[in-house]
Order: sequence, then structure tokens, then C-alpha cells
Amino acid sequence: MFNQVTAAKYAGILVVAALFVVFSWRSTKTLFTLMEMISTSHEDRKGKAIAFLIISLMAVVSIFTVMIQIIFWC
Repeated sequence: MFNQVTAAKYAGILVVAALFVVFSWRSTKTLFTLMEMISTSHEDRKGKAIAFLIISLMAVVSIFTVMIQIIFWC
């Protein structure tokens, strides 16, 4: 992208958008599992909660990365 290669710009946005989809899907799935664990007082709740936070943070960072790529595209 630094060398102004158009294919690299499209590939960069495509990869980050795909990562956002995967992170969002995993975050949602982990949240639903965590909600089930809360109602049954499962012993691995803390681990799932930390995993949910990390995956959600990666989804947020991927959104910011797409925004930065689009801003610097012009």
C-alpha cells in the first residue's frame, strides 16, 4: 500500500474486512456460550469472559484499521 499499488489496497481492505467478520462471529458465539455458563454457574466463566473481551477488541481494532485504510486511500 505504501508504494501505491492498487491491488494491495484492495487486498488490504478485503483481508481486514474478512477478519472483522470472523472476529464478530466468534465474539457473538463466545458471548452466547458465556451467557449459558452464567446461568449454570460453570467454573470456566472467567476464561470465557476474557476470551470474549479479547476477541471483541480484535473486532473493534479491525474496524479502525479499515477506517484508516479508507482515509489514507484518497
